[in-house]
Amino acid sequence: MSNATTAHSYSAILVMDSRKVQSIIRPSSPLGGWSRLYSAGPYYLDMSFRLDGDDLRLLGRVVSRHKQALDGGTIRLCELGGHTTEHDLEPTGQFTLTLSSRQAYGLEVLLDGDTVKVGRLELR
Repeated sequence: MSNATTAHSYSAILVMDSRKVQSIIRPSSPLGGWSRLYSAGPYYLDMSFRLDGDDLRLLGRVVSRHKQALDGGTIRLCELGGHTTEHDLEPTGQFTLTLSSRQAYGLEVLLDGDTVKVGRLELR
């Protein structure tokens, strides 16, 4: 009998977009920022896009529904032109990415053999 876990690939489903919801808790930014919550299998992906001076930042956190802490992970950002960058998640599941432009991106999170995919992430 093997103790190996099976890797899964999950497509993220948008649960909440601050640009479409009036909220006191998470107001959308008049400067074009937003917050979004995605659900993907046993994970939640909570992300915010912010303008920080001249920098474009994507901040987020990956949370597992089944355990307290994630055991490492990588976030992969794919630009439309094909350039891909990878960044380690913090032990808390948090990440901060500085983006080169307001184009659309592909986003994948690699966790314990699982992959969470956000198909097309629009920053507008």
